[in-house]
Amino acid sequence: MMTMFHEGGPSMFGLLCCGLIGNPLALAAVVAAFVTKSKGARIGLGAASLLVGGATLLAGIAAYFYWMNVVEGAVAFADAAMRAQLYERGREEAMNNIWFGAAASFLPLLLGAIGLVRGLLTPPPPPAP
Repeated sequence: MMTMFHEGGPSMFGLLCCGLIGNPLALAAVVAAFVTKSKGARIGLGAASLLVGGATLLAGIAAYFYWMNVVEGAVAFADAAMRAQLYERGREEAMNNIWFGAAASFLPLLLGAIGLVRGLLTPPPPPAP
């Protein structure tokens, strides 16, 4: 795991921070979906969790394209006999950003969707007499 994190480059720290924000937010969204009576809290936490999860996934994809640009620039100066091997190794290391971004965004996307759908489909509580 640490090798994958190290090979992914400095962008992995940003993905880690997004995951550290998104996972507790996703847990709060799913708890609020089943405990809170406020419809706004259910919808708000679910939508925020989906937003953070989507941003984490997009950050992983953006980091992949950035590191592939770096790899292509580095491979351009390499020996012609080694270019294919170096490009493939660089692509494997850049893919770590997509895998880590997908793993870090899975729970926020799943639990945020549960919270949002439950918030949208559950009728509001009756007004107090």
